[in-house]
Amino acid sequence: MPNLHHRSLVDIVIDACSGPASKDYHWHPFEEHWIPPWDPQLKERVYGEVITSKAFLEADRILQSSPPEPGCDLPRCVVALMLYSDATHVAQFGQAKLWPIYTYVGNGSKYVRGRPSANAGYNVAFLPSVSFYQCHVITISLSISA
Repeated sequence: MPNLHHRSLVDIVIDACSGPASKDYHWHPFEEHWIPPWDPQLKERVYGEVITSKAFLEADRILQSSPPEPGCDLPRCVVALMLYSDATHVAQFGQAKLWPIYTYVGNGSKYVRGRPSANAGYNVAFLPSVSFYQCHVITISLSISA
């Protein structure tokens, strides 16, 4: 696609996992439960973060039960990437717009991730606006290799 400016997701994962915010990341998922004080039998599962979801727990279980890379004894973990996009005007006058795509790391707390001062978002790409007269079919293929 012409005029598609993007950044490698592998580079973003490396930056996120080696940056100062990574000290507060959860590297392994867990289940969270609420037990009401009046009846301990009414235990309820709490879903509040990406790392407590069934999908994240299953992905971690599959990763940990798979054979490690030969000669590598480093710990293994799942890094959750959450993508977001919204139109942004790039000029004070006129209709010039871009669609920036951002990614956030789901291993961190949603309370930290939601603060603008945390700078938790990583810019992945800028999609140019497409007019109705110049529609293109876009196929995005994602391949990550170390």
